[in-house]
Amino acid sequence: MEKRKNFRGSLITGFILLFACLLLYVSSANYKLEVVDHAIFYFGSAMIVGMLSIAHIISIRLDRKISHLEKLIEKLMERLEDKEN
Repeated sequence: MEKRKNFRGSLITGFILLFACLLLYVSSANYKLEVVDHAIFYFGSAMIVGMLSIAHIISIRLDRKISHLEKLIEKLMERLEDKEN
């Protein structure tokens, strides 16, 4: 289950990065055609999409860290209960 969730998250992040690259390509094409206002719009959109993908990567990593910390806390609680008995 965990591997499936990680794969799905990686797939979503890959599509987001691919979309950001597409926006950058469209932005450069508009700049070459001297349509500067559209180029600026697509460049800004690509930056926003890129930031969203980075935020998604950070959230995936934090989820992994939090689940690892929860497991460690459970083990520590079990040890404390064993010492009390």
